[in-house]
Amino acid sequence: MKFFLSLLILFSLGSCKVDPSNSSSNPPGIVSKFFENDHFIVERYKESSEQSYVRVMMKSGKVSLTNADLLTLLAQEKEDGKDLREALTKTIANLEGKGIQLKSAVITLANKADPYYFLAVLDETFPPKLADTYKDYFFHCDKKPVAAVNTSKDYTERFIETFGFDRTKKLQRINKGSTSIEVLSNGASHFLSTSGTPLVSPCPFENDLNTQKNKSLVHLKAYMEAIKDDAKRQLSFWSAVSSVAKAKLDKNEQVLLNTEGHAVDYLHFRVESKTGFYSSCMDLTDVAKAKATYDRVFKEPHN
Repeated sequence: MKFFLSLLILFSLGSCKVDPSNSSSNPPGIVSKFFENDHFIVERYKESSEQSYVRVMMKSGKVSLTNADLLTLLAQEKEDGKDLREALTKTIANLEGKGIQLKSAVITLANKADPYYFLAVLDETFPPKLADTYKDYFFHCDKKPVAAVNTSKDYTERFIETFGFDRTKKLQRINKGSTSIEVLSNGASHFLSTSGTPLVSPCPFENDLNTQKNKSLVHLKAYMEAIKDDAKRQLSFWSAVSSVAKAKLDKNEQVLLNTEGHAVDYLHFRVESKTGFYSSCMDLTDVAKAKATYDRVFKEPHN
């Protein structure tokens, strides 16, 4: 019953409608620098008090990060990859409000050269406690939830079904060499597929899901706040998102990177082709309309 109630609630929460109310600290209608490091500048257009559009600019050449750049750099261990993961992590962590829903514009083989951007929608409704419905999916983690069991169809089978190759090789491919073991022991992201949708979720910090530290696993913004200075968890999380997305593109499927977060109270970053969680933001699911939205937000003058 809770699941179906959550499904009813979610369509009233995620909004792409403009709220004309103002904010004295950062008024709507202004494109401003939100974060900067050695390789990237993050710019934010605050369209209303409830939602912002965010893009990443590459300092080299002063051009917008493309969809292809995003998926390539997120998994790289070089400094520019590390800086991109830091930029995304700290940007999401520093956005106003208790929580956000993130909705990236659609990515396809046809628009890989288009600028990458996402919509951040304010959401203050996340619960203070983790659900344990995911516990069996984290049986393999260094810190596994209490009462987690290795189900008859265990995580290895699910991983191979989702990605087509062995999990150990995958970690080595992402993190290269001995660091793969170190990242895993420090809580590497866990991959799972529910109803055919690949999801990326982080392993728990501690065995007891009710600890204060584990509360950050409830939703994306809280987790980004918790790992903003943890390069290993940033690598494992964002490189996982990149790898799943590239696997879908290789099958010529469109990619929608998003979080909604109300059906299950545990962070699960969705890497999907279906548009169900974009019901009020359908322009972001169409290549031409998504590009037009980018041009409207970041290229046209705002009064």
